[in-house]
Amino acid sequence: MKEEIKHAAEAIASHPKTSAVIAASPLYAIINNLNPIMDFVATLMGIVLVCVLIRYHWQNTKKIMKNDE
Repeated sequence: MKEEIKHAAEAIASHPKTSAVIAASPLYAIINNLNPIMDFVATLMGIVLVCVLIRYHWQNTKKIMKNDE
């Protein structure tokens, strides 16, 4: 069993692409676990953006109405 682990470790170490994928897999797991939080934050930011755009449009409409009078 130890010999098989040793061969697997040597194979991984000798292939840089494979070792990069294995090194990045914990990072992927962390990002995947944060996915619901990221979705919530993105939704909140979208709502804030819509509110800001509505307010901006409302103020510009008031300015245009004043200039037309």
